Amino acid sequence: MLRLSVVVASTLVAASALAQQPIALRDMGSFHVGGRHIEIKGQPTKEVVFTPGGVPAKIDPNGTYQVEQM
Repeated sequence: MLRLSVVVASTLVAASALAQQPIALRDMGSFHVGGRHIEIKGQPTKEVVFTPGGVPAKIDPNGTYQVEQM
């Protein structure tokens, strides 16, 4: 019972501290681990309509891509 009271009390203290200060994001980034590059050549360019009645967008799948990374 004492352990439950300590957990509840510490949760209330933490909640009141969080309510006073907003959370701010200090930094954001990304990275890749491993993988390899592949090159796609000779594929035709396609026109794709993403929204009915929308303007077609040209999609060119040719190029170099990184695959199998984490």
